[in-house]
Amino acid sequence: MENPTVEQTRYTKLAREIYARLPNNRAYALTTESETALGALAKSWNEKNSFAEDGQKKFGQFLTDLAPYVPGLFQQKPSDAPPLPKPWIDPVTGEQLPNPWLKASLNLDWQALLTQKDPALAEHYKAMAKNSYAYVAKLQDDAAARLQAQAIKYDKESHATNPFVTGAMTEASQLILVNPELGDFMKSEAKPLVLPWLLSGGNLTQVSRITAADPAWGALVARATEILRIWISEAHAFAKTELERAKATVKDMETQLSGERYQSRENAPY
Repeated sequence: MENPTVEQTRYTKLAREIYARLPNNRAYALTTESETALGALAKSWNEKNSFAEDGQKKFGQFLTDLAPYVPGLFQQKPSDAPPLPKPWIDPVTGEQLPNPWLKASLNLDWQALLTQKDPALAEHYKAMAKNSYAYVAKLQDDAAARLQAQAIKYDKESHATNPFVTGAMTEASQLILVNPELGDFMKSEAKPLVLPWLLSGGNLTQVSRITAADPAWGALVARATEILRIWISEAHAFAKTELERAKATVKDMETQLSGERYQSRENAPY
């Protein structure tokens, strides 16, 4: 019986190489199971398309298109800060309405109305009333930390020294304390990449979302799961056969050794 993993190995290697070339890929976070699942998806895709000519580029685009439906498929760096709230303006005079949390303009009715109508501005006014300089300094620090996290280069080498991967929890805690944006990113990147069409540990909800987004994508993913099942079944059967052969070989060797010991006793001098 030939080793059935030859096809599996070929597609898995091809899929990993294509994926590893994509911007912000997380090839370093692939588990053995997810690598095989990626290979099964590549075979499924090839059955409907082709890796000839620009096929690899098209498969790479297909993986990119799947990103919104497969959490963790690509790096998720901190986004730009949400826009700051705008103060309310008197439409007649053009003057800015006062902060109702400041002592000079304290007004509970205004606070309630603003909290209901514009909660982001309400939170801003509350923070400014409590400690304006500290709040503005925090906004500046948050912006700087966000830019630092966005600019980080994270790859296989970075992954190997990530404190959330290595288990250096003191270093990890310090990172969260000093730079929460970067710390959250590093913590997120430490998670292994689990693909939703895995036989064990997959996610049917995510598969359903892929199918809802594009039925053709759903068909490819369903076929990838079927291919995975075939690959694993064939590999299991091959492994069992090899195990039985190994057991038979071991038994034969034990018989030979036992016979040798018997002959030694027969030939031993009295």
